[in-house]
Amino acid sequence: MEPTRGISNLILKMATTKSKMQQFNGKGDFKIWRQWMRVILVQQKVAQVLQGEKNLPSTISEKEKTEMLETAYNTMILYLSDNVLRKCNKEISAASLWLKLDNLYMTKSLTDQIYLKVKLFGFKMQ
Repeated sequence: MEPTRGISNLILKMATTKSKMQQFNGKGDFKIWRQWMRVILVQQKVAQVLQGEKNLPSTISEKEKTEMLETAYNTMILYLSDNVLRKCNKEISAASLWLKLDNLYMTKSLTDQIYLKVKLFGFKMQ
């Protein structure tokens, strides 16, 4: 298969999916964006990259691993707005980018929120 043909197919595949999903700008529903992103990565057969490079099957060649890592990372970058990218610009892999986004935008559970409010309101100045 010609390299340019594979890239063209990837871009076409991403363009058809992109029409259904918008870039995450930090203000929308991150959980929904996360689900959509996982679906896109599954369609591209690179979702297992989110578990980290060490967890990829040993039967995959180094070239295939590199392609999977690059595809997952670049796909995620395409669906992030500039202001979100600025917060994640030090992340160099899909797995680390995924974790960083989780840390920045996943809301805490209700239990955690209540605990934090109790701690805040119970705080006394000495």
